[in-house]
Amino acid sequence: MVAHWTRQALDAVEAHLSKEKETGRFCHGDAVTLADVCLASQVFGAKFFNVDTAPFPTVMRVFGECVKIDAFDRSQPLKQPDAPKTPPAH
Repeated sequence: MVAHWTRQALDAVEAHLSKEKETGRFCHGDAVTLADVCLASQVFGAKFFNVDTAPFPTVMRVFGECVKIDAFDRSQPLKQPDAPKTPPAH
C-alpha cells in the first residue's frame, strides 16, 4: 500500500517538474527550497520501501543534486542511529 501511494506522489511530482520551465538544478531554479526538502523525503521513503524510481528521471536528477549537499545526505533516515534495517510489516 505504501509503495502504491509513493509511486502516485512521485508520478505527480515528475509530471510537474518535467513541464515546469523554472525547474533547474533543483525543483525551482538553482537554489534549494522547501520543495526540494519535500522531494528528498519522498525519495528517501521510496528507497526504503523498494519503489522503482527509474520512471521518475527528473525527480531523481533533482534528488541527486540534493544529496550532494551534506545536510541532505546526513539527514537520510537510514543513516540515523536508530534507523530500522527493514520496512515495517504491513
